[in-house]
Amino acid sequence: MKTVNKKQVRKYFLLSFISVLLLSISTTSCHKDDDEDCVNVTTGLSGKWTFTLAPDNVYQDTSKVKGMRGTDIPNGPADLEDVYLYENQNGKIDGNFGLLKFSGQRTGNEVQLYVFTAPDGPYDSINDVSQMDTLSVMNLQIDDFGNLKGTGAYVKIPGYDEGNKDTYFVNAKKIADINPLYLNARTNSFESDMCNLSSKISSIAIGYLSGNIFRPIGNCYLEKVGEGYYVFGRLGPGNILPVYTQTIYVPFSWSFSGIRKYHFTIKLKDYLYPPSSIELFVGASAPLYFIANMGYSVDSLFYDDMKSFYSKYGSFAFSLIYDDHNQHVTLYVNHSKGSSWDVLNDKFVKTIQNAFRKSNLGRVYVKSGKEIEDAFYMERGYNIFKNNHLYICYLFGNVSIEYD
Repeated sequence: MKTVNKKQVRKYFLLSFISVLLLSISTTSCHKDDDEDCVNVTTGLSGKWTFTLAPDNVYQDTSKVKGMRGTDIPNGPADLEDVYLYENQNGKIDGNFGLLKFSGQRTGNEVQLYVFTAPDGPYDSINDVSQMDTLSVMNLQIDDFGNLKGTGAYVKIPGYDEGNKDTYFVNAKKIADINPLYLNARTNSFESDMCNLSSKISSIAIGYLSGNIFRPIGNCYLEKVGEGYYVFGRLGPGNILPVYTQTIYVPFSWSFSGIRKYHFTIKLKDYLYPPSSIELFVGASAPLYFIANMGYSVDSLFYDDMKSFYSKYGSFAFSLIYDDHNQHVTLYVNHSKGSSWDVLNDKFVKTIQNAFRKSNLGRVYVKSGKEIEDAFYMERGYNIFKNNHLYICYLFGNVSIEYD
């Protein structure tokens, strides 16, 4: 009878166990090739992701605004980086992308993910999705590589009813695992990014009036209006300085690349003080060469024309918006009485308009009225560091202005 070698038996079973284990790992982990990042599906969806959104069926706006049409720049794919998702043990998904939040559910390899945006008004990062507006919904599948692929559709785009039927394709890759506690920390960091970016760029964009010194309407807080945010308030001149104050409008949304039309209203609000006080405020707090940059080499001539303007058109305020993408300026003249057409041809307005034309700000448009409607084609706001912004400047006046 042949004797069984116990060492050989143990070795045999050990090798068999290792072989089965390796086979199990190879069948449960995702495939990988030279061109794909591999994410193990069994680790869940929690992590940092890059979502690539590409247009599918998209509304084509051919209307013309300030020499531009919505079809002048074609839509295309966009990589939305720094998307954070957290999946709990029951497959419930939470997450955020900048100031947007996600909520969804994973069932097997099927994932439904809703995108939520803040309601109009002061932004509050504490709000949960029940207090926010549904922007979009995505129906996705987890593929063999652990990526998310599928389609998305908009539910309601703030201020852009024409685009509510837009659809898009989704291809998402997980970049790294994260701690769930990082989700809220990243939102707070994004708010700081917006404040720092705005003060840096806006002082450069229209800083020739103020020696590149940023003069905010108010402290940095985010106020949502439409599909973007006012960063330093939206009621000029604000409570810091009485003349020449600035804010900025930053589009931000969940979108592929391209442009869309943003609508704005510039309207008279509250009476502040008699026009005679403007001379005092300009002299005390306006930047150096402020009146000269308005086209007047002699201060007294500026004040004489201003008083004449007031006698004809009542309380007034002058402000401007600079579009850094299309590089043009719109001068807004809000007034409480008189003909808006006459205002456009008034000597005071023409002098200031011609002064801006001689600057390096590009083409200058002028609009007047008690409440002024306007629109701009702007890049869809998925990247605050690359997309264009509107730089808004309250110049001077004896009434406040609300930018809406």
